[in-house]
Amino acid sequence: MTAEPAPGSGLGWAGAVALLACGIALGYGGYFWTQSSGPSHGAEDPHGAPDDGHREAASAALSIPAPVQAANGIVIQRAEKRVFQTPLTVTGTVAADQARIAHIRALSRGIVDQIFVQLGDQVSAGDPLVSYDNINLGLLIGEYREARADLQSLITTLEVDATILARSGEMLAIQAIARTDHDVIEAAHKDSAARVDAARARVLELEEQLHRFGLTDEDLGRLDDEGEDYHRTASRTVLRAPAPGAVVELDASPGETISIASELLTISDISTVWVLADVSERDLGAVRVGDEVSIRLAAYQDERFRGRITYDGEIVDTRTRTARVRCVVENADLRIKPGMFASVDIPTGSTHEAVAVPVEALQEIGGRTVVFVKVGAAEFERRAVAAGNESGGWVEIRSGLRIAEEVIAAGSAFAKSLAFGTEVSELR
Repeated sequence: MTAEPAPGSGLGWAGAVALLACGIALGYGGYFWTQSSGPSHGAEDPHGAPDDGHREAASAALSIPAPVQAANGIVIQRAEKRVFQTPLTVTGTVAADQARIAHIRALSRGIVDQIFVQLGDQVSAGDPLVSYDNINLGLLIGEYREARADLQSLITTLEVDATILARSGEMLAIQAIARTDHDVIEAAHKDSAARVDAARARVLELEEQLHRFGLTDEDLGRLDDEGEDYHRTASRTVLRAPAPGAVVELDASPGETISIASELLTISDISTVWVLADVSERDLGAVRVGDEVSIRLAAYQDERFRGRITYDGEIVDTRTRTARVRCVVENADLRIKPGMFASVDIPTGSTHEAVAVPVEALQEIGGRTVVFVKVGAAEFERRAVAAGNESGGWVEIRSGLRIAEEVIAAGSAFAKSLAFGTEVSELR
């Protein structure tokens, strides 16, 4: 006896099976739609960077309709073969320009009073660095004040002797004084004048020494002012920056006793730096002073820095059989730091052919250099490549791209923004 379905029980077994089939179909459809329409999370793209949780899991496939391409200035360029210089690639190290390093030492022994800067501070020429109680300057100020007092006393004596000499001359004229007495008075006047000259020379000598410690003529005038206590504080010496740069060493603290041998600070101006390249003895013949070199740094792997050879290493290290070739590099933004490791491409004069694309086609995503390769009328694929030398606005592609493949040149930054999930409708 077969049981009848209860009233209100729905569609029965057939209806249940139908509903289950629809659910499975919708699930598969949703899965494939999400895989094709948005970036995957936690997966690594075969041509790009792995997802690191910071929107770096950009979609490898992009769809950019023709109207959107036109509206955003996208230009498609075919990869082609171009001629590039074949460089000599060597390793090197970034160093500060020795002519731009200032070692700040005390002018004499003393006690540190105040530190105006901290390690790493950027300073301009003339900025105060350290002040200290200059013991030698204090002693010199005392000598100067004493010498000035002696000079004033001798000048007064000379004025008195000049008056006596004048009266003696008058008396000699009327024979009221013996000639010998007049000669004695005249000799005393000459001696006073000589003493004044010697005292004045001593004062001038001390003034020159005070000028070397940084005191101006105005400061010296204040030292002579008896109504001012400036002489009590004038021994406080302020050391100032001789040139702009960064404080890279600081070895001073308030209350510390210092001497002329004490190196208190080091200031280095790295707006221009050296890259010291180690060139093998057998390759030195290819190095020419004045040639431009291309430099890559571990900290900025996808950037190229330009330098110029200024010294071709006249001494060969007997252990490594290499010479240090100096390249000068402009570093206005101060991103290049002394001590960084560098790879230097030195031109040799020989050339080679390589697949190349315009420089503007390259973008960086997830620490990799990528291009956007056209794979359909409006379809593009993000692909990681290995970039090489640059020449005339074109860059060598050492791997990841074949000749005649088409890439986005102008507008690649727009494509990068799409790769990170921005809707096309928002960018039109």
